[in-house]
Amino acid sequence: MTVHLDEENSLQAEPVTAIAGAIDDTRSTFSSDRTILGSNGMDAANLTVTLADQYSNPISGKVVTINGAEALSGFTSGAVTDNGNNSYQSQATSMAKGHVTLTAEADGISIGAGITIVVGAVTPELRFANANQQVVFTRNFTESQPVEGLPDGMSQQWSSTDEGVAVVDGTTGIVTLLKSGETTISVYMPGNAQYNPALGSYRLTVAKADPLLSAGDSNPINADWSDGKTHSVAARFGNPDAQTMLVAQYGSNDTGVVTVNSEGILTAVRPCNTLITVRTQETEQFRPSEVSVAYILDKGTLSIRFVTAEVSTTDEEDFTLQAPEQSVPSDADILWQSSNSGVINISEAGVVQGAVSKGQTRLTLSVLANDFYHASTGYHDVLVFSRPLLSVGTVSYISRGSISTSGAWLPLFTDDNMSVPWSVDNANEFSTTRSVEISLKDASGSVLAQQTETSLTGPQTTTITPTAGFWAKRRR
Repeated sequence: MTVHLDEENSLQAEPVTAIAGAIDDTRSTFSSDRTILGSNGMDAANLTVTLADQYSNPISGKVVTINGAEALSGFTSGAVTDNGNNSYQSQATSMAKGHVTLTAEADGISIGAGITIVVGAVTPELRFANANQQVVFTRNFTESQPVEGLPDGMSQQWSSTDEGVAVVDGTTGIVTLLKSGETTISVYMPGNAQYNPALGSYRLTVAKADPLLSAGDSNPINADWSDGKTHSVAARFGNPDAQTMLVAQYGSNDTGVVTVNSEGILTAVRPCNTLITVRTQETEQFRPSEVSVAYILDKGTLSIRFVTAEVSTTDEEDFTLQAPEQSVPSDADILWQSSNSGVINISEAGVVQGAVSKGQTRLTLSVLANDFYHASTGYHDVLVFSRPLLSVGTVSYISRGSISTSGAWLPLFTDDNMSVPWSVDNANEFSTTRSVEISLKDASGSVLAQQTETSLTGPQTTTITPTAGFWAKRRR
């Protein structure tokens, strides 16, 4: 304290310490900011005690106790904190419903009136992150929403308002989608001594899925008429659920070009171009889908080849026309031609007319261009040979030194020879003689002598000289 005599003179007094008197219960208070709590152990009441003496001087440094909490199991009053400004505070919470009356005491003096706190059950606010969830149908649904605000340890009862659209596991909330549509997924929490029953829900809208349909490798299907190959188109699904849940339907935009069965197997009808359509119908789970793939059917080209490029025969044999290696289909228009009808005369259909004659010809088989095939040809040569033209003159022989042209040949001397004059006509290569074999046989047909002549130009004479074996033989 400072005493001022005038503006220039003052005197500082000695420090004065004020000591509060005894607690005056009429000047002291006991209060709470809340008298109603929830039983979730989280709602809290702030309890405040103020201490003062009879002159309302604040009193600090006292031990304050709050009594009565033990009357309700689960009700807790925390330790009292001295704030140093004559106020003392504690916090009370409860895990059970009921009520308690709390009293405050300091230095054996009751402070204020008792405070009754009522504890009621808590109603949890059950909620979901997405109140209007929109999803696309899938059998592998992984976006089930967990409930928020559910107290630990409380049971859950889940339900779906339309179980044709989606079903939900009653205890876990895991959702399984069944088809497109809307449903409400709800969770119910039964009440207990601590919590009131609670209900939460969200709206689930399921849209139809895209099957992600494609046809084969999406490239055009190129085929040739009568190529012997089996062509097909296969539906493919980028959506794995569609692979097992949908059946593709196949169709041809022009069945006059190609038809397609339920398995996607193509059957060619006539060369041209069209589209093959693959579609899936709309279902409760999938949108309709359709894709097309180009089908290009070109005319076929037959390869006309013959096993034997050059056939040799004679005019004495029955001639059989050589067929090509690859049989000609009935829908091909063909034309047979002979380069020399004097040797072999053949009809356009491939029928040999009359007998064959010696000579050479080329037989050509042509496939004519039509609606199904491009033009193509193949050929083979035929050589027809005839019997050689051999002329034999008058045979003469010497018997015992005498020449004769008739009767028996009875050679006695070694120069009693037989002479056989002959000639061949080799003017035509297809009746050419390459060698002449002359044989002398006895009456039984046994060969007594035989000579082969290869010099065939002009008239020829073959001489047979007798041997000792000729004697006593009848010759012819």
